[in-house]
Amino acid sequence: LFVKAHPYLSEGNPLKLIEALQEISGWEASCYVPGHGGIGTSEDVALLIEYVQYCIESTKEVIDKGSGREGLKNIGIPDKFANWQMPQMFQGNLKAIYEHILAADMQRATSGPTPM
Repeated sequence: LFVKAHPYLSEGNPLKLIEALQEISGWEASCYVPGHGGIGTSEDVALLIEYVQYCIESTKEVIDKGSGREGLKNIGIPDKFANWQMPQMFQGNLKAIYEHILAADMQRATSGPTPM
């Protein structure tokens, strides 16, 4: 969990991260103690989910347009995340998601039909 800081998305699965964040957002907790940043609230968890979703959707749009990795450079940090710590992580997060999506697509393309 990152609070008011750009997370590190270069390892792991961003979709699984969203699932995990959605799970903890359902906890009846008054605060969340992250690995990075200050103590957070359920609003901070929701905002991090929104951040990861934004990164995924923006990256998918670049892929769908056929812009390649170069197209990622045109994606800016939205205002609501602009004051977060570690803004240098943003472009790296987009690149990591780009690679994750391409790898998943390649996996599906080469796995062939599912045996019955």
